Amino acid sequence: MSEFEISIITEKRVDEVAKMLAPEAVLAIKKGLGATALAVVEKGTVIGALSGEIDENTFEIVSIYVVPEKRRRGAGSALMKKLFELADEENLMVRAEYTPVDSEGATLAPFFRAAGLEQESLIFPIYCMETLKTLKTDSKSLPGSRSEIMTFNEAPAKMLEKAIKERKEEDDLLGEIEGFLGLIDKNISFLAASNGEVKECILAERVGKDIIELTPVWEGTGDEEENDDYDRDMKLMLSFSLDEIRKTASPETNIMIPAIDQKTLALTEDMLGTNAVTTLGFVKSTFAVL
Repeated sequence: MSEFEISIITEKRVDEVAKMLAPEAVLAIKKGLGATALAVVEKGTVIGALSGEIDENTFEIVSIYVVPEKRRRGAGSALMKKLFELADEENLMVRAEYTPVDSEGATLAPFFRAAGLEQESLIFPIYCMETLKTLKTDSKSLPGSRSEIMTFNEAPAKMLEKAIKERKEEDDLLGEIEGFLGLIDKNISFLAASNGEVKECILAERVGKDIIELTPVWEGTGDEEENDDYDRDMKLMLSFSLDEIRKTASPETNIMIPAIDQKTLALTEDMLGTNAVTTLGFVKSTFAVL
């Protein structure tokens, strides 16, 4: 087996491996948003890279790539081994969101399992454009919204700044908008605003060549009637976002929706059905079992 050198990629060096990383990872590293990347070098040449970010006590893998002619020789495993070492030093768990196939069509699930990670039960529905061609997203069928629906490009900067400040103080999910602003596609990301305040969002990220991730960010209350309004607004935003995506997306595009709670899963199945093309799961590793 070849000897590989693993190095940490800093903001100054990220352009060297930019083509090997997911676009959002490159941007996050350049903006200092807590992302980290590792490069695997063989005989002075970078042949692969891994990127991710730290979220509380977990290192989330965002992307891993090895040039095709250098695969199945241990470069990917070397990246994972180094990641485990660094995570162990910081007492971090490692987790990966994986798509069932990579950009070359090869499944990534066996690679993560071989690296010692275990699949969790959580699943994310993925829908292909063929499915969405038959989807009717007529906003007139969702009457009664009290909110104004707009894209992030249309949203006033002061309104976003206010939402970020208030939600960060309350440790609310909407406080995460700040980290997403440099990563999302603002033309297909929508928000619902009422009385000049952001209520909830659909955040759209192009996480791969043919994958767009739509993440609903909910705000709920104990008021059943008000929650009905939120549900209606979320359906409207998802409808508008899908309509915009269908105008320009290629037939190979897949829509992925992180169903991290029953509410989001119910919304997804209500609007798009239960026949997702495939699913996306979490894999995780705790060092106690490695």
